[in-house]
Amino acid sequence: AMLLVILATTASVCGDLDLSGYFKPRPGTTPYPLGVSGGARFILNTTTNTTTVYTQLELPAALAAPGGFFHAHVHAQTCEFSASSLHFVQPGVPSNFGSFPFGPWDNEIWPYIDCSNGSTTCVADGTQLIGWGNATVPWIPNATDIPHLSVVVHYTTGTAIDTGAPGTRWLCADLDLHGHYGGRFTALSGYTGASTFSAAMGTVDITATPVSIASTVNLSLPTATSGQATLLAHLHSSRCAIMQGGAHYQPPAHRGNATAVNEHWLSILCNGSACHGHSENMWAPPTSAWRSGLSIVIHDNTGTRMLCADLLP
Repeated sequence: AMLLVILATTASVCGDLDLSGYFKPRPGTTPYPLGVSGGARFILNTTTNTTTVYTQLELPAALAAPGGFFHAHVHAQTCEFSASSLHFVQPGVPSNFGSFPFGPWDNEIWPYIDCSNGSTTCVADGTQLIGWGNATVPWIPNATDIPHLSVVVHYTTGTAIDTGAPGTRWLCADLDLHGHYGGRFTALSGYTGASTFSAAMGTVDITATPVSIASTVNLSLPTATSGQATLLAHLHSSRCAIMQGGAHYQPPAHRGNATAVNEHWLSILCNGSACHGHSENMWAPPTSAWRSGLSIVIHDNTGTRMLCADLLP
């Protein structure tokens, strides 16, 4: 069950909210084949009075529906009731459900995923397709509605959103608070450099959603620096004990050149005896990558791997 604390004395929401959930087969349907994963992220902003929902779907290319289009909607009930639940509608406003683009954006949330030919929101990775969707509406749900919401993806049979029926309700994600991973830095056993930073102590904390990753590093130094210094760190694809963290981690949709977009990089600024760094990417490792083991590696000023922290729930 969702643990949700909302500081409100009425049905309205007080404060921002950021929830997420992983897609799973809708209850009562046949489990989907191996290779299908993804999820949704739900961001409620009371300052701008907007709600934004992001979706990501990874699946074998052979499963792509005709036209490569996947309808997705925010539903009014959790996945347990997704067989009969209706689209969630803006509180106090009658539904004006209609064909895209003439109505749904006003009072429903449709973060559909477009993998049709020519789409810039879907990429091929070998035999896999990775697609993204998002939708923003200028209103927010009532606090009493939020614990019941879910995101449903349909296996679409049409060739476009305005011509094809939504199709079978296929995948569903309940919305919950984010997952957290963290670890404590230690000097790598093979480090032979002379950097005084190798004696640093500290931690990394990662907030992971199905579609994003954010990390924060805090270190303390036994000896204060005489001025500012910068350390570089990266997300690595193995645990610290395996080849000093292995290669830089790149998600399936961003494999290629080593850049801060394709990889997760941190710039850690040290002032005196304290160091701090933060970084975010709008992609996330799949569940299988977290389970197999990831780490954050900090390099010294020569680029040598110096400190490492295994990432654990």
